[in-house]
Amino acid sequence: MKFKLLIIISLSFCANIFAQKNISCSDMNYRDDVQTVLLHPKDFDFNKPVINLNNMVEQDDIDNFTFSFNTYKNYVHYDLMFPTPEMMPKLSGNYLLVVTGENADDVYFTRRFYVVDEKAVISTTMPRYPFDLNLGKEKQEIDLDIVYPDLFNSRADQYSNVTIQQNGRWDNAVFGLKPTYIYPEKLSYVNNAKTVFESGNQYIRINTSNFDNRPERTRTVYHDDNGYVVTLFPDTKRNTVAYITDEDLYGEKYIYMELAGYDATKEADYAWVEFFLQWPQYMLDKEVYILGAITDWHMDESSKMEYDPQRRGYQKRLLLKQGYYDYMYIVKDKETGTASLAPINGDFWETNNLYHIFVYLYDYLQNYDQLIGYKVIRSH
Repeated sequence: MKFKLLIIISLSFCANIFAQKNISCSDMNYRDDVQTVLLHPKDFDFNKPVINLNNMVEQDDIDNFTFSFNTYKNYVHYDLMFPTPEMMPKLSGNYLLVVTGENADDVYFTRRFYVVDEKAVISTTMPRYPFDLNLGKEKQEIDLDIVYPDLFNSRADQYSNVTIQQNGRWDNAVFGLKPTYIYPEKLSYVNNAKTVFESGNQYIRINTSNFDNRPERTRTVYHDDNGYVVTLFPDTKRNTVAYITDEDLYGEKYIYMELAGYDATKEADYAWVEFFLQWPQYMLDKEVYILGAITDWHMDESSKMEYDPQRRGYQKRLLLKQGYYDYMYIVKDKETGTASLAPINGDFWETNNLYHIFVYLYDYLQNYDQLIGYKVIRSH
């Protein structure tokens, strides 16, 4: 069964290519039968899909697949390892993985990945308090120094820019960051309100890797005609309690089965997982979403919670493959579109967050942004 076409395009040209097809240049699923898309380096399940520069052609087929075995929900698991000799990057930068049917207009899903040509040296610091206390004493500020070859020959102050992403979120990411100070030996990005992030709180977790033993934080597990159903104990707001140190996966997910000898790619089942957040009153001007890799970091109808006045809280049902999931409740203002973790989860400087830093340099001869540096830092 060889019927899916894989295409890789540069995000620099993505908008032009898909402008008439209503396709987003981001991580999206376009069919209801597409579930649990994972894109990561081999053997590093939680890392962002960043690869080093080499050569590339544009497309290939995905023909490595297995059928699910002994599961209530039947599915087909597809697997592709790239780059391959037939599919290697030529230029650094941002790319979009596009998976389609035999008809290239039949898009199944898209995922971003990054090709880096390591030239920049990035150093970072995180002060205990932001430079402007009016921004909030519990916020996390990221200060940067960046050095790379031919710093001024490349007119770095004009042609360079920086992106900073907190965990897997794009809604609060910083784009096009310019230096605060320019020195002979480096560019300095300090005392900038754009690099001050809401700290939030540790992610909540669920583990559905073993349905025989009731999973962590689970009230009931049963199966009906549609398969397994997992109901969780109600969650409550955490913004009025003290910060508690706890390990998490920075909002990521990990597909696995607890039982030894099982292959999660084809033997892990799916379950409808029911979430409930206790909340005394419906918020007229706000919307509540489930945030994390559990919902592909989207705040849309697929992750939006509905208010149940009888139960006095927000509820949502997600179809999830067996494994470990981090999640967080986030509140979005209907008028401004801005989202915040603080109203439900609190805001604590001690929170462990991952920050992904991307450094770009515009190549005016070839008319594209080179990705010349990438670094991951942990807040604590």
